[in-house]
Amino acid sequence: MTAIYFSLLTRGATEARGDDIGNIKKAIAHWINKMYSPSQALDADKTNRGLQHDTTGLLLCPIEHDWKDLE
Repeated sequence: MTAIYFSLLTRGATEARGDDIGNIKKAIAHWINKMYSPSQALDADKTNRGLQHDTTGLLLCPIEHDWKDLE
């Protein structure tokens, strides 16, 4: 009986975490679009995020490096 409860709790936690991550992705895209007005707007899809996107690349770049320096 305890194994069933543990299984249900684990599944619920996993599903809640997935929902939270999905909401965070949308919120971050909205926040970046609003705060930075990038030339290429971000959407909920993460295809053009990370280092492929100028604004997210700038935000992810360590401060000891200059993102705008092409070298």
